[in-house]
Amino acid sequence: MRKDLLVKVAVLGFVALSSCENATGVDGSELVGSWREETIRLSPTGTLERTFSFGSSGEFTWGGQSFGVYTGQPANQLSAYFRIEGSYRVDSGKLILSPRRSVTWDRFYGASSPERVEEVSGNSGYFDNAMYSVRRGVLTLHYTSYPADAPVATTMVLSRL
Repeated sequence: MRKDLLVKVAVLGFVALSSCENATGVDGSELVGSWREETIRLSPTGTLERTFSFGSSGEFTWGGQSFGVYTGQPANQLSAYFRIEGSYRVDSGKLILSPRRSVTWDRFYGASSPERVEEVSGNSGYFDNAMYSVRRGVLTLHYTSYPADAPVATTMVLSRL
């Protein structure tokens, strides 16, 4: 009887651990939705707001908008924006992005200047070596960025919208 109880407890423990593994998002389902980073203050003036969105069919959009960056510009006036679109997949906590399109605009070229749209192939240096975790509505990305062309370990923290 005691051995039978031990086997049942072991099976229940295995099932619970398997359920926990899926709940933590081994399949990436916990990424689905929209995420926002805290507003970044730019020097000498202005702000930058960045967001990430992950779709259930494996598409992503990463983008940002800056406001009040240029001299004499009101703090709430759009200065520039960017948007990277593509597909994603996850593999054991790794986030693998495959960008396809980049869209940018900058008021520097005039308020009525056109967007710049480019097709992107390969990773193109976006979130290289990205590892992620999701806990309590917070997405943390650890990845390699390349300011001044030198690799730097970088962390981005976003909250679910």
